Amino acid sequence: MSQCNLCNNLRKKSEDDVRLAFDFVPSELNRSAEAKCPACNVILAGILQSEDGWTLAGDITHIYVFALAKNEDSLSLELYFRDDRPKVVLEFYRRERNELLSSGNVNWTAIKPKSPLSGHPLSPTGMKWLGTRLDVCKKKHLSCQYHAKPNLPKRTLSFRVSENGKADVKVVENISQPGRYIALSHCWGSSPLCALDGKTISQFGISIPWSRLPKTFQDAILFSAKLGVNHIWIDALCIVQDNPDDWERESAKMADIYQNSFLTLAATASSNGMGGCFSDAKTDAPSEHELTGLQSHIGLDRIVVRTKLQHWTWPPSKVSMKLHPLLQRGWAFQERILSPRVLHFCKDELVWECREESVCECGSLPALSETKKQSYLPRNETALRRAFGRKTWRRAFGKIKITMFRRNKISPKQRGLSRIAALLPRKHHSHNRIVYQEEASNVTNPEKLDAAENWHRVIEQYSSLSLTKQTDRLPALSGLAIRSSPVLGEYLAGLWKHSFISDLLWRINKLEHDIVRPTEYIAPSWSWASVAGPVSFWPEPDTRLIEGTSGERFWYQARSALIRRANASRFTANVKASRLNPYGKVSSATLYVHGYIQPARLQYVSTRVGGTWGNTTSLVESVPLKYELDFIFPEEGYGPSIELPFFADYVLQAKGPLRIPHNDQLHLLLIHPYICLVLKSLDENLKIFRRIGIIRQPVALVSEYGFDWMKSSVESDIQIL
Repeated sequence: MSQCNLCNNLRKKSEDDVRLAFDFVPSELNRSAEAKCPACNVILAGILQSEDGWTLAGDITHIYVFALAKNEDSLSLELYFRDDRPKVVLEFYRRERNELLSSGNVNWTAIKPKSPLSGHPLSPTGMKWLGTRLDVCKKKHLSCQYHAKPNLPKRTLSFRVSENGKADVKVVENISQPGRYIALSHCWGSSPLCALDGKTISQFGISIPWSRLPKTFQDAILFSAKLGVNHIWIDALCIVQDNPDDWERESAKMADIYQNSFLTLAATASSNGMGGCFSDAKTDAPSEHELTGLQSHIGLDRIVVRTKLQHWTWPPSKVSMKLHPLLQRGWAFQERILSPRVLHFCKDELVWECREESVCECGSLPALSETKKQSYLPRNETALRRAFGRKTWRRAFGKIKITMFRRNKISPKQRGLSRIAALLPRKHHSHNRIVYQEEASNVTNPEKLDAAENWHRVIEQYSSLSLTKQTDRLPALSGLAIRSSPVLGEYLAGLWKHSFISDLLWRINKLEHDIVRPTEYIAPSWSWASVAGPVSFWPEPDTRLIEGTSGERFWYQARSALIRRANASRFTANVKASRLNPYGKVSSATLYVHGYIQPARLQYVSTRVGGTWGNTTSLVESVPLKYELDFIFPEEGYGPSIELPFFADYVLQAKGPLRIPHNDQLHLLLIHPYICLVLKSLDENLKIFRRIGIIRQPVALVSEYGFDWMKSSVESDIQIL
């Protein structure tokens, strides 16, 4: 067979190509198929069998084909319509045990072996798929194994399924009783759920009527029974919802509850309790078409074409958020990471996550979707030492860089060691002072910040998620905080004693109109938890990297002065947290600081109108929201003023008690030679402040001009609330 000018026999045109890719119009595909190109005949047959309310001849304008990428996707097609209908994406695959009969000149390896979809989680195919995952995890995954026999949580639902497909369910209290149980992760939604409270606790201890349970709870119970597990933990029915003490006490146990579960069932595709884990009839399930009768023509039998499934992405797209509402919820984030094994019930398939494997039924889960696999926290240090030995545990320290969204090309055992390394105790690091040295040999070892960097990645993901109650911002993360505390030390309202200075370096990257600081107290202003929006962290800048290129003497003097002032800073935090859950709600907190502060003027930045700034009263409608600080140094020869942009923590001009008007006086607190917290004074004596932003001086101002932005600063003792 000669080389096909259209599909190139499913081969890359060059070995250096990232993937096979080509596009065409329907008429070109028809001509190539008529010329007896085997690959084009397969593509044409797959398209024709997938027609559903559309036709290739009448509706499709062009087709884009791709395969042989590093992500190991099978041959896929994107079909684009003449009108504004969204594109259709088709995937070709062969049954896993269907071998290539003969290859000829066509690179049939572009069509990968994959599994068919089960169609329903309770089907024999679905249960067999899950059984395989459980068996592999139990026998081969070192970091998933835990030999201790955990006790059941304080309360669980005990159940027995009857022949009519319903279950007798009741709430039981367990006192130091070992046993296997399943946990449920789900969206509550706006509609009221069947919940445990002071009125129902007695009745539900005897029996919970099956009809009162929302479908998500019913599905989870039936699925658990199918696995032979007769206890399930569901937050709504295992915590007394109208008892604040019980709620705080049990929420403090989240780390143990989810980490000790045999399996966590995640109703990932349901936005509320009535959505269920799975449907009884999958009328909208993606259809699969087997292309039979091809063996005599192409030497390959039983190729299957189906609509390519959409998986969750990071950052999440609008489509991903719609398909996977649970993954946008703040409480579900720690439930997912803490659980040793999670089974996601998605719209069209099951997805398995454990500490060493993330895999879906269709076999096309992107590596960037493996959040859990790359961010879990081991149960405890004793178990880690027992599993790996002290020498191995120590040797692993700092050798493998931890990332949250990128798969490292290392073995599963190395991956386990890398996560252990992130939790090793670090010595010689104090939260109240960080020293910036001018000599390279004395700079703090960057390996000491591994655990803190991992926490920052956790916060960056978590802070972008939704919470029904903003007061849950710290409680919904308390389980992860508890697991991190042996390494990072004292917990300070979302920050850590171990890495306090670097934890202060958070910012709102893109200020939207709905990012506000809630009027109800949640956390101190210096904590990322005090704002309702996604935050990012700066890595701690290295002063060694900045070298002067001109005005050497002025550059050296400016840098030395900044380093001297930063080294003089001292920080002491006093946090009053809940006695029932010290990692949860905070009632008050004060940061006592000895450091250098300097005044500056707030400037609203809006659309320029006729060379002047627009009316500041209408700035709430401006996009984007930006602010600058005006430094006035007439005596220093810098000109009348220097304006530098800064990152505000919330919309400063929004109406309310936290509004700060244009041209108001603010203060800068130096916490690093090139970074300051932006503060608003709360008293006339300039002793009590609130954080409202953060600013980073451009390196060029020091290296090119020797600019000392804190030239007029004064040493002071202040408090930040």
